[in-house]
Amino acid sequence: KEGIQYEVEYLIAGKDSEKENLGSVLWKMIHLRFPINVLYVYQDAAKKKEAGMIASSILGITGIPPLVAAAKHLLLLALAYGESIIDVRNLAEGNKVPLAKSKSSWQLSFQGLAGLNCTRKTSKNGLSYEDYLVLLLAMQKEKEEKYVRMMDVMEDNIRKKDAGFRMDRCLTAWKVTVPIRMKRLAFGGRSLPFGTYTSWKFQRTASY
Repeated sequence: KEGIQYEVEYLIAGKDSEKENLGSVLWKMIHLRFPINVLYVYQDAAKKKEAGMIASSILGITGIPPLVAAAKHLLLLALAYGESIIDVRNLAEGNKVPLAKSKSSWQLSFQGLAGLNCTRKTSKNGLSYEDYLVLLLAMQKEKEEKYVRMMDVMEDNIRKKDAGFRMDRCLTAWKVTVPIRMKRLAFGGRSLPFGTYTSWKFQRTASY
């Protein structure tokens, strides 16, 4: 098939290729999921304890507590980022992802972090891939740029039936005509010297 396949992704990313548009949108979704997952891991006492134990086992020999604490935070952030990648994989496969995570919906462990190995969990509730597309569209600040991309998509779709169509060569015009017809007027028993009816026509034309 020719033409733009990932139309909404193009409206969001505006890249030159389908692969770039899809990739850009998936990264944006990861960045949307990341702070939500960070919030959860910092509220999970078990994950914080495990991260501290791993950091101590690796860097405890240095005897530098601030370094161990920094490693603990990096591990928690890495776990949240890995979970965000898995969330977006689920979205791309047509599954929903809970807006906020819980112990039962969390997927990734520290043991599986390096290879993002985990048991994937699906959800009946939450947001879908399409929901995130709508959210990303709403977050766009450059409205005019989005509208120009919309015209690109419309042009592409029309070209499937009319190969020579070009949006920049379109001429749009409208004409409004308002006819008015009035009876002959009379004042003080005398009629004005017009016909039985008097007609006017007002017309306005505009184009761009």
